[in-house]
Amino acid sequence: ANQGGKVPPEARIRLVWIGGIIFLVCTVLSGWIIDRHWPLAALLVVQFFIGVGLAFAFQSIASYLIDMFPLKSARITGVQNFYRGVWGAIIVQLFPTMIENIDWGWTYTIMMLIAVPGLIGVHLLSLYGEKVRRRFGPN
Repeated sequence: ANQGGKVPPEARIRLVWIGGIIFLVCTVLSGWIIDRHWPLAALLVVQFFIGVGLAFAFQSIASYLIDMFPLKSARITGVQNFYRGVWGAIIVQLFPTMIENIDWGWTYTIMMLIAVPGLIGVHLLSLYGEKVRRRFGPN
């Protein structure tokens, strides 16, 4: 699929689903661990894996974006951080109301369900992005 031995940018995100699944499953687990008042040690172990999953996914996506826009790498990294910050701010505003009304476990479960389409989108991008890019976008 790639031309002249050049690795397509989509190769950078082919395994994002691994980090995404680790993040999503552990996020839901942490919500239910808090909800059920399990020991702090259980929460800390799960939080460690949330960090691993996030680091894996974020670094892969950052590499993809830089490969897509090599002459604008600082700008695209800034845009990525901006959107991450916006979503962080939105979630921080929603969480207290959600936790009050539906408790910790269901709050984290709903947040995971909101994130699933994004993970599916990144996976579809990894599968079909090169074909779409060749037809419509930057090479």
